[in-house]
Amino acid sequence: MKLGVFDSGLGGLTVVRHLREQLPQADILFYADQLHVPYGLRDQEELYGFLCNNIATLEAQGVDAIVVGCNTSCAIATKFGMPKASVPIFDLVEAGANAAFAVASNRFGVAATPVTVNTGAYRRALMVRDAASEVIEIASPVLAGLIEQQAPAAQLRAAVQEIADLLRPCNAVILGCSHYALIEELFSEALPYAAIIDPAREQALAVANYAREQGKQTSGGASFVAWTNADTRAFIDKVNQLGLTQPCSGLAVAR
Repeated sequence: MKLGVFDSGLGGLTVVRHLREQLPQADILFYADQLHVPYGLRDQEELYGFLCNNIATLEAQGVDAIVVGCNTSCAIATKFGMPKASVPIFDLVEAGANAAFAVASNRFGVAATPVTVNTGAYRRALMVRDAASEVIEIASPVLAGLIEQQAPAAQLRAAVQEIADLLRPCNAVILGCSHYALIEELFSEALPYAAIIDPAREQALAVANYAREQGKQTSGGASFVAWTNADTRAFIDKVNQLGLTQPCSGLAVAR
């Protein structure tokens, strides 16, 4: 099975990690739109254009399914609609809401980018499941960028603590930005009483279920191809440093 994954940057590699756990034989293409990172402070119409382009880019590679590895893109899709494609598209918002209700009830927190919070996507997804839910959404304008830049741990910890201080009433906290999953342990430290939800885990299960339905759960050569529309060498180095996937040595698709 050939899966296409995209994100604005490195955060989408956490999505790839969960897909690899569920579908070890799948061939995975990962596209990073780093030319426009971070997404979280951009205009919503502009972001919808990026979403359309990213999906078209992966669809052109002949993938069997597209896995959106960016919460902001998924949130934008709840407002403008998910672009049409000839293959299934798997998003993070519904996956995150499902996962949250599996471990907690009626008091949820969401840590996300400003755009994701402003769309209210997670709030709606949670409340449609239980209208009595209490949802606290906290936006950080800086955390995704700090993670992408691989900022010092102390700086990351301070940014996480600012979010955690506002989420203390919650018994489950959704990491509503795939970059945040790269520092999930910092959220666990800051919120030890809350279940920390990475939506990509539930998303990967949904993709695996689809693969089984199609009889493709064991198909593929377990290849991993990553490419960016920005600095190729720096991107490859960061991918390999993170160690979330098999090593990537270069581009397989031209910019």
